Amino acid sequence: MDVTTKATTSIRVRLLRILILALAVLLVLLGIAAAEQISAYRNASATADNARLEITLQGLVHELQKERGLTTGYVGGVQQFSAKLPAQRKATDTARRQLDVALKGREDSAAGSVRESLGRLDGLAGIRKDADDGSGVVNDTFDYFTTTITVLDRLDLGLEDVHDGPLRDAYQALQVLGNAKEFTGEERAIVLGSVRAGKFRGDDYSRFMEIRAGRLAALDAFPRSATAVQERRLKPP
Repeated sequence: MDVTTKATTSIRVRLLRILILALAVLLVLLGIAAAEQISAYRNASATADNARLEITLQGLVHELQKERGLTTGYVGGVQQFSAKLPAQRKATDTARRQLDVALKGREDSAAGSVRESLGRLDGLAGIRKDADDGSGVVNDTFDYFTTTITVLDRLDLGLEDVHDGPLRDAYQALQVLGNAKEFTGEERAIVLGSVRAGKFRGDDYSRFMEIRAGRLAALDAFPRSATAVQERRLKPP
């Protein structure tokens, strides 16, 4: 097993561990949003709606992260990814349609922010075409996906300001985990994009180290909003 394969495998294991915990926190967030304890607040309906919207939005972010890894790797020379791309693109498109359904009939500020940010996806068809016809560039592919994911992932849907403590903590834990997952996905995409060259190119190494530092910082911040059980689940066995 070469160094690149080892690095990719190690990153994939970390990503899987973070993803499993993020899904668990998502379920907690959804459960709390639906619980009777928040029904007493005047903005309870909006809070619950925004929590569900956040969950659907994170579904799209997750699929875009997966497509970024496959597309950047394919452009970078991992030819076997060509067989996986059609199914992943379909999953991304399905997640986008699910978000459109969640936005239907909503005219509030949170929905408006999501709709405006979805304009970033207008460039996705071009990125896919470039990857398919061999004209794709690793850095351009990585930057498009990463910028789009960052825009979608940093939307303010008002959940940080809710009065319900458990809901607020669950949302903050999800945000921190989301940051760690994104940094881990970025690490993987950069490594996969370097396969054909067999080494980091240009400023890829410095970018990789900056991303790694961001992931470690996010994981260090996780205990501030996580429960003891969540914190233990994140630690490697």
